[in-house]
Amino acid sequence: MNRDEIKKLFLQEVDNLSSEFPFLSRWLLKFDNAKKRAGMCNASTKSIHISSHHYLNNSFEMVKDTVLHELAHAITFELYSDLTHGERWKSIAVRIGAKPKATAKFNLPHPPWFLVSVCYIQKSILRIAPRYRRNKNIVNYFLKGRPSTKGSLYYVKYEELMAFENGVLPFEKLVLIS
Repeated sequence: MNRDEIKKLFLQEVDNLSSEFPFLSRWLLKFDNAKKRAGMCNASTKSIHISSHHYLNNSFEMVKDTVLHELAHAITFELYSDLTHGERWKSIAVRIGAKPKATAKFNLPHPPWFLVSVCYIQKSILRIAPRYRRNKNIVNYFLKGRPSTKGSLYYVKYEELMAFENGVLPFEKLVLIS
């Protein structure tokens, strides 16, 4: 899908719902680069945001459900000043054709980095967490409750970590970024 297709879908859905919920015509569609959520309803700006990573990596049906999900939030906010996934939202979500669930499983690109703890003596790496961004001061941090990890935290490119774990790349060839 592309942005034009999503804009068209959004406008069609707003048009379909406008006789019952005319206030939806004041709501805008925006795009963002969120990686941990598919969509968002912003009541203060009266805008619905769809992640570009979501629409580029998922089916039309899933993106349509996200648009409907966020429209259900907009309707619930306008009628009840409520942005939760409560009973009012669930009822409206079902009524307009969205799945009444707070979250869904959707495809996103894998993070480019992994935060790891390195043991040079054993030539081993412990995965800590995938990361989309690197903290430039990681050398000053340690794992909660484990101050001995200060100085052993690094970032490794996802592909390099996979190659190391599969035995394709030796420990000495890893590029460890602090």
